[in-house]
Amino acid sequence: MGVKVLEFGFGYPPRVLSKKIGETIYSINFLPFGGFVKLFGQQREELSKEELDNPRAFINQGKKKRAIVIVAGVIGNFLLGALCFSLVYSLIGIPEKADYVTVSYVMPGSPAEESGIKTGDKIVKVLGAQVDDTDDFGQIVQEKKGEQIKIEVISKVDKAFDEGTRREVSVIPRLDPPEEEGPLGVIISGYDNIFYPAWQMPLRGAWVGIQEAIAWGVAMVFGLVQIIKELFVGVVPQVAGPVKIYKITAEFAAQGLIDLTRFIGIFSINLAVINLLPFPALDGGWLALVFLEKARGRKLRSKVEYWLNAAGMALVIGLMLAISAREIIEELKNAGWWAKLPF
Repeated sequence: MGVKVLEFGFGYPPRVLSKKIGETIYSINFLPFGGFVKLFGQQREELSKEELDNPRAFINQGKKKRAIVIVAGVIGNFLLGALCFSLVYSLIGIPEKADYVTVSYVMPGSPAEESGIKTGDKIVKVLGAQVDDTDDFGQIVQEKKGEQIKIEVISKVDKAFDEGTRREVSVIPRLDPPEEEGPLGVIISGYDNIFYPAWQMPLRGAWVGIQEAIAWGVAMVFGLVQIIKELFVGVVPQVAGPVKIYKITAEFAAQGLIDLTRFIGIFSINLAVINLLPFPALDGGWLALVFLEKARGRKLRSKVEYWLNAAGMALVIGLMLAISAREIIEELKNAGWWAKLPF
């Protein structure tokens, strides 16, 4: 849009490292709460008299251009999330309705585990009869509790186009299973990840990835609405700060690249939704000012706009510091260090 960029920053100041390339400073900052883009002339109060009419200043752009610049980061977060989901499904297969039952999880110590049923197995027959969906399978298992039944399964597929190995297992569904475990101790699904010819997988993965990104975005909007409702009735929401986010990321990384990529996608969609909130200093706050200007037919007074955004930024950083302090204290307590501290 022709707006001069003064700085691209990772984290928030004070600066730790920085390098100027061309007219832009690239920096790594001390507070690891995200990042920022500092635009030339984003607020009138920042400009000298000589710079007020500079055509590269953000405030001198039309409302449409300013809106495009503001939402670009949000769009970037959404596209990154969609890309992550697309990569995942291109590698693990496209989730589709199947004419068999897929074992999503096997409870430790359950009859299913003892019989040799594993996560990822496909259940195709029970007592010699074809099983097309989860309802059929669940009904048969309920009717045969306490009796031995034979289940035909196809082993988990590890490679594209590998049909797996068929085998028959014998299992006795429990008469009185633990709560929420069921007679067999499995979590099942009527869907499975299907592989298509290699040239189709990126396209199909992209389509499913975009759909999942939209679904996560909608879910997060409803989640935010629920959090706001809870605040009004005095419920303290569970919010993750930098310490907890680092721990969660490390846990997904330990599970493998696929799980980490999926988590990055979810996290990126979350950032897109949060940044669209009409709160000062967030992208949504800047966008709200553009809409307010259009509705009023004139801009807010520059000092009012400046202090609104300054107060919003101070509040955001203050909240992040408070959440981080709470999480650090929790980590110290969990590690047993809290009792050793001299205060």
